[in-house]
Amino acid sequence: MHVVSDGQAYEATAGSTIFLPKRTLHGFVVTSGPAHFLTIHTPGGFDEFTLEVGHEVALDPSDRTLVPPAGITPPTREELTTIATRYGIEIIGPPPAIPEAR
Repeated sequence: MHVVSDGQAYEATAGSTIFLPKRTLHGFVVTSGPAHFLTIHTPGGFDEFTLEVGHEVALDPSDRTLVPPAGITPPTREELTTIATRYGIEIIGPPPAIPEAR
């Protein structure tokens, strides 16, 4: 994952830990195939945001890709921003750009 926190860029690989203090401006982009990561938020509430905007996906056993439910479209940026506001979350911009390979 490519993570930007308060203007500082980090590359999080398997086993990495990144701490983001409360109210830290941040964004991330998964730069590999599927990524598994754990986030802990205190105080709580982020879980309710993700329940409202997220949908359960299935795992295709033939190629291990994630398959969203039929007929589900993700919220637009405007809808996501409106929903986030209800949970005290401020979406301030697009995800950070992925740096070019060197």
